[in-house]
Amino acid sequence: MNMVRCMLKGKHLPKELWGEAVITACYVLNRCPTKRLNDVTHEECWSGNKPN
Repeated sequence: MNMVRCMLKGKHLPKELWGEAVITACYVLNRCPTKRLNDVTHEECWSGNKPN
């Protein structure tokens, strides 16, 4: 939720857009590699396909 809060406050967006911000944050986080998955993205681990 920190990412969502930062996205909304950083661009001075209204709280009514929090739902869209959550969807966007999930999209971004699922496409970022993590050390826990040996530098593989969550999307790649789930689907077996490397995201673009």
